[in-house]
Amino acid sequence: MDSESIIRIDSDLRLWRGAVPTGDNAARHVPLQELEIRSVRLKPRAPSEVEMICCETVVVSLDEAPEYAALSYTWGGPIASYSIEIDGQSKPIRKNLWRFFRQCGGSAANTWRSWIWVDAICIDQTNANEVMQQVSMMGRIYSQASKVLVWLGPAHSDSDDAMQAIVNFATHQRHPKFRAKF
Repeated sequence: MDSESIIRIDSDLRLWRGAVPTGDNAARHVPLQELEIRSVRLKPRAPSEVEMICCETVVVSLDEAPEYAALSYTWGGPIASYSIEIDGQSKPIRKNLWRFFRQCGGSAANTWRSWIWVDAICIDQTNANEVMQQVSMMGRIYSQASKVLVWLGPAHSDSDDAMQAIVNFATHQRHPKFRAKF
């Protein structure tokens, strides 16, 4: 059995046992004021393959926000069947976001500790007013980020070829002869 299968079983058990709270017991969001956002960062963890991914959040004003990255990613399937811990509370998330956190951070040896804005976590998806407010600010959220990370999912056998094709295309686009044609 591979490590992702073991982790999936662990997440399923947490869901079935009620370890991923819903309703009144779910992770709560502090209400946001105008021009405020939440940012999240991973807490270091031991290298155990089935240990819960743990995060902490902070609310900051966009006018005074510390350096943060913004994540652009594919939501994937509609079911939030994996879980992470946010500020001491379990929160169900979708598989692709869980894979991002699992692959890109979280181990004690990993130095990836910057603040990150992730819509599914940083916006209270149960609060329609907050969703509308935050969606209207997304242009500013992404443009003020120190970097924007793009996560399409785990690597496949041809991922390196696709990334090289993008680099080649970008290099070709910058060439003066090419630009003159368009």
